[in-house]
Amino acid sequence: MSAERAAPGGGGGAGRAGRMGARAARAPAPAWHGEWTAGDVRVLGLWVALYLLCYLGGRRLLGARSPRRVWILTLANAVAASALGVPVALDLEARGWALADVAGDSTYSRLALLSFQGYLLTDLVVGVVEYRKQVTLVMGWMHHIGYSTLTAHFLHRGISNAYASFLLEELPTACLAAGRLGLLDMGTANLLFALSYVPTRFIFHIYVMRRLFGPGGAAPRGTPLHVYVFPSYLGLALNAYWLYAWVCSALRRYRQRKMLRAFPGKRRARLASLIRRKASRAHHTLLRSFKRRASGGSGRRDSALRAAAPPAHPEPQLSTAIGKGGSSGGAPFPGEEGRLGSRKGGGGGEGGRGGGSFARGGARARGRREERGGAGGAGRAGRRGS
Repeated sequence: MSAERAAPGGGGGAGRAGRMGARAARAPAPAWHGEWTAGDVRVLGLWVALYLLCYLGGRRLLGARSPRRVWILTLANAVAASALGVPVALDLEARGWALADVAGDSTYSRLALLSFQGYLLTDLVVGVVEYRKQVTLVMGWMHHIGYSTLTAHFLHRGISNAYASFLLEELPTACLAAGRLGLLDMGTANLLFALSYVPTRFIFHIYVMRRLFGPGGAAPRGTPLHVYVFPSYLGLALNAYWLYAWVCSALRRYRQRKMLRAFPGKRRARLASLIRRKASRAHHTLLRSFKRRASGGSGRRDSALRAAAPPAHPEPQLSTAIGKGGSSGGAPFPGEEGRLGSRKGGGGGEGGRGGGSFARGGARARGRREERGGAGGAGRAGRRGS
């Protein structure tokens, strides 16, 4: 009886297994897997279109030739990347950064990487067309092409979870871009950038590298995934370089504001508008030339900074100390007082020494002329007498 019951049961188990295998065979493949699919291409195209719409809308609001338009795509990507990267990082932290999760793939992480890929492609193309001079070799071509290749590689391998967690580091860029576009006060934007840069770009970056590639991590030395430690170190070096560049830029802007205080209101406003429209480094040189002109070429920095810039055609100032340099005579020729006084800056000591030496030279010249005149007169008198 039991054998009879067992036989139908065994047959039923085999039938259920066959039906489950048939249903599994008929089930569609998962939407996201470790290769590029038509769905990936469509999502990438949607992200590119979205970034283009953001740029065109911001360009219409700011103006077709506004220098601030270079920050539109940066802000759009920073907001999207940080918003999509935070849930991935929190999920991996909750799962303990296990190898199966770190080296895995999910719909959400692939969406985040496709967003980043769409930004890299859009920004490179738009930059070449709209603001070619801003696309530099390192921060433009090498950065965008390198990260685009790395992102495509991670999407193809199907290990997008670990890479997507690093997108949290775009949060400081969103603060800085909001300040450059006028959405935040620049002081507030710089403060938020400074407060968020070190925790995200250094502390969080090193923490993720420790959980991934350190001893006891998900991909220690000797595992196939440990090769990705080199791009992680490269990203850390780029973070250090960008922090150095931001500090240099902040110091340059501080020196510009300090030098602008040396000019009256109208000229200060005009120079400030030039700095906002043009490259900061070029106009830093312009400000230095204005400062030298205001100080008259001397080293008296404090008085020059407090004084306004001189007029375009200054009137010559007569020096009253020309004849006080130890000489008994004044200037030998009319008009030399004005030229000498303006050349010496109108100072008492310098003008006195210059006037004395000039007067002594004039007296010697007159003496030589008188001697030649006396000798010539004697010769003419002798010829007349003969």
